[in-house]
Amino acid sequence: GYCWRLWKAMYGTRTASRFFGSFVTDVFLSEEWTLISVVPMTFHHDGMDADISCHGDDFMGQADEASANAIDSMMKKHFDVKILPRIGPPQYGGQASSGSHLNRTITWSEAGFTWEGNIKHIHDLCRLVGLEPGKSKGVNTPADKATGKGNRAILEPLAKERASLFRTGAGTLQYIAEDTPSVKHATSDIMGGMSAPQELHELRLHRAARFLMVHPGEIWIYDYQTMPKNVTEMADSDWAGDTVTRKSTSCVAECFGGQLIDVSVSKQTPLALSSG
Repeated sequence: GYCWRLWKAMYGTRTASRFFGSFVTDVFLSEEWTLISVVPMTFHHDGMDADISCHGDDFMGQADEASANAIDSMMKKHFDVKILPRIGPPQYGGQASSGSHLNRTITWSEAGFTWEGNIKHIHDLCRLVGLEPGKSKGVNTPADKATGKGNRAILEPLAKERASLFRTGAGTLQYIAEDTPSVKHATSDIMGGMSAPQELHELRLHRAARFLMVHPGEIWIYDYQTMPKNVTEMADSDWAGDTVTRKSTSCVAECFGGQLIDVSVSKQTPLALSSG
């Protein structure tokens, strides 16, 4: 037999992504950047007081004007790059008041910065489930324990075509939830039906879409603040919040000073049997 060593990988494959990530890491380490171990593909440079994160083949960083110029030179040296205008105050090298990254909108003003998801995906989800803005009825909560109550068919599996549409909608909602913390809990319940979707999961997806139709996305606000000394984490969980599976859901919110930086929601494995 023969043993082959792969030198190249087809674009779009997991191997190609892994190869590129390894190359990016080698480049930054060779340029005296430090890889931040707790945040994947994020680097810090002490001398320039700069940070850069890499997502796929998209880079975003923060630095003052002199450091940003040095970073541009480094990127041109090692990569075939398209450099977009810098967002921020002109006195620190800012060239624009808004721009996009990974289809999100970043905006700067005298108060600070904001980050907003792409509302297009919300419109796509509403259209997929058959909602029409201005005609369909919206709701003010993304989930309700009473969803499906009185419907004896809620645990029935969806037909093949409906199951396919559900998975498309659930995947779209999961993408939306990355920028919309208010739907993360509902998304967790809905994603539980990806492998074997039931009527209940479809009803929950419709409810989340009706909420997003009248509350389309959220803006993350990062106003200037005095440098905080700590990261604050707030955690909570409901007890058997899912009345069908009897599973509880945990939520953790992280804040840096007065700014929300991350929200995570996950199902607990144990089944809740009693509240006593």
